[in-house]
Amino acid sequence: LKGYYYLVQENWVNTNPGFCGLFHLNASGITAWQEGLQVVQATRNGVKVTIGAVAAGADGAVYARSSQNGTTWAGPTALSAASFAPSTAGVAIGQQSSTTTDAFLVGNDGKVYVTKQTNGGAWSALSPITAASFATPGAVVTTGTPGGQLAVFVVDTSGKLQMIAYNPILGWQAPQALTAASFAPSGAALTVGTRANGEFDVFAVGNDGALK
Repeated sequence: LKGYYYLVQENWVNTNPGFCGLFHLNASGITAWQEGLQVVQATRNGVKVTIGAVAAGADGAVYARSSQNGTTWAGPTALSAASFAPSTAGVAIGQQSSTTTDAFLVGNDGKVYVTKQTNGGAWSALSPITAASFATPGAVVTTGTPGGQLAVFVVDTSGKLQMIAYNPILGWQAPQALTAASFAPSGAALTVGTRANGEFDVFAVGNDGALK
């Protein structure tokens, strides 16, 4: 499957839900998307079912595709110029609200960027939510909802675990360092989870090789 993305699509629209096929997400006649990280996110919004995919292409541009109610995939649509991000850039998805889905990645300038899709419409232009050189280009990012609000997590260039939280009234907040420097390698893989008591955890492998 190198250089291509596939999706096993589940049929949510009719009265007999189930997996109904393997679909090729790359359009012909366009530079193939790399085998790096890519995101497929489903949003159930009343009757309408929207599935979106965001990834960096082999040319370094960021592309998006979407499908509604099981229809043919639209796009890819370029959200940036070429050389915007590494072709293997990590992409993370998060639900800002019941109608708005966000996708995040780190560009070649080291800024964390966000693009959003509202009510199944077009993905917005990429907007920075950090300063330049904040993170390693293409660094792994992940999302979670501590306290019920969307946040994105990344290990910055100094090795600090950083959280950038969204406030429904004030928008994206300034990054908040959750650790000291040299906590983990810059761009280290992260995962999140919520305990039964509601406590929110972020996990990483530190510079000492320990799971933290």
